[in-house]
Amino acid sequence: MTDFFISYTGADLSWAKWIDFVLRGKGYITRLQAYDFPAGSNFVAEMHKAIQECDRTVMVLSPPYLTSKFCLAEWTNIFVDDPVGAARKLLGVRVGECQPDGLLKTNVYCDLVGIQDRDAAKRLLLDAIGPSGRPTTEPDFPGQPPPEPRFPGATRHNLAASNPHFTGRAELLERLERALTSGPVALTALHGLGGIGKSQTALEYAWRHLADFELVWWLRAESVEGLLGGLGGLAVELGAVAPEETNAETRARAALAWLKAHPGWLLVYDNAETEDDVKDWLPQGSGAVILTSRDGAWHHVQPLDVDVMSPADAAALLTERSGDPDAKSAAELATELGYLPLALEQAAAYMFASHWSLARYLKTYRTRHKLDFGTF
Repeated sequence: MTDFFISYTGADLSWAKWIDFVLRGKGYITRLQAYDFPAGSNFVAEMHKAIQECDRTVMVLSPPYLTSKFCLAEWTNIFVDDPVGAARKLLGVRVGECQPDGLLKTNVYCDLVGIQDRDAAKRLLLDAIGPSGRPTTEPDFPGQPPPEPRFPGATRHNLAASNPHFTGRAELLERLERALTSGPVALTALHGLGGIGKSQTALEYAWRHLADFELVWWLRAESVEGLLGGLGGLAVELGAVAPEETNAETRARAALAWLKAHPGWLLVYDNAETEDDVKDWLPQGSGAVILTSRDGAWHHVQPLDVDVMSPADAAALLTERSGDPDAKSAAELATELGYLPLALEQAAAYMFASHWSLARYLKTYRTRHKLDFGTF
């Protein structure tokens, strides 16, 4: 039997890895998708096996977790075996601002939100798990033990909340990760049409890899003035310049100097117009930069094309976000909307808010489209 199966969404991967490491360090046997589901295996079969073999399940609670259908299937399978919590089979660890409701409302969870001290977080987690008859020290390891993952709560960042409805883009995220590990300062430009999902992909990557960096900072780069303002604000946040300094360029240069002297950061330059607009304000040193732009003419930066979503991912977004499992209507509507993420998200959000079915929205869309453009 596995002591703990760790149930999480991709947005909370860094937390799941940290929890896994802490539990392993106390002698527990854990099962984590990121480590234990080998390439080429059947995801559903592996998940089914893990749930069957686990003694208890750790739920990494966050807004994305509570809206994920896969996570819902995972914890409800455990809930039926211990509906009143007598065996404490479901252990919630809250890592994002959320309020579990429904059947999870009465589940007492371990709350790590706002905890920035690694040792304090460890104590809270291990106290919540409670005493065990298993060894509390790690057995002798025949080789070099792996380095401990960084504690996610210690990363300084200004990221917007993660998107709980982010769907697909697995290949693009993998390409982005490869590009950002290619050199001392890895610069990558995500470029494509407006509404194609560049910023959302960058945000998803930043949240998934939060624990890999000491600092993650989002900068609005649609204008030089806005970029300088963002870098200046970062300089004040880092203590690299006095708050009373008012010269925008001086503040921005102070931020760049700090970044050059300190490793382990990720910056996102969002919505840059052209390479010329930002090239004088890119950092040097040991870090990574993601740029998002509609412009594809990047000569000194590795570009990555962001295309429309795949048909399968587009249909999955519609069913997940709208709450309607009608796969046939979802596939047809995704085709009508050209697999464009922004259009798909807006349509699904409207259906969810209006309690419309996918079939109703599809019929209405086709009727309006025909009236607006006629038939050719």
